[in-house]
Amino acid sequence: MPRGVLKIESTEAFDEAIGSGDVSVVLFGAPWCPACKDLKKPFLKMSKEAKGIRFLDVNVDALADVGDKWNIDSMPTVMLFSNGKPLPASHTKGKTQLVGPTPEEVRSAFEPFLPLTTDV
Repeated sequence: MPRGVLKIESTEAFDEAIGSGDVSVVLFGAPWCPACKDLKKPFLKMSKEAKGIRFLDVNVDALADVGDKWNIDSMPTVMLFSNGKPLPASHTKGKTQLVGPTPEEVRSAFEPFLPLTTDV
């Protein structure tokens, strides 16, 4: 699996990406959102460090149907998926969305699914 963040351009591409057996970490945001922009660089860094994890970037302004389907009301929102289903983030009491997270919160919440390498 290539490392890096895959920019999702269509609903079909999103469904295909999260429908695989791979774990996908999805950043839902918008180009005008300052907090989304602040999260992009750390998100990219995590994507390059993680083995076997897919990182996706979804612009909810361009893909409103995807945002609506997953009830994305605030940005940035980060969710984890496997086999097309949302997974609860660790230590969030079963919640599947991290709303307005810091990079540390993203890494911490999904750490069980992110076996990071040290050879980046």
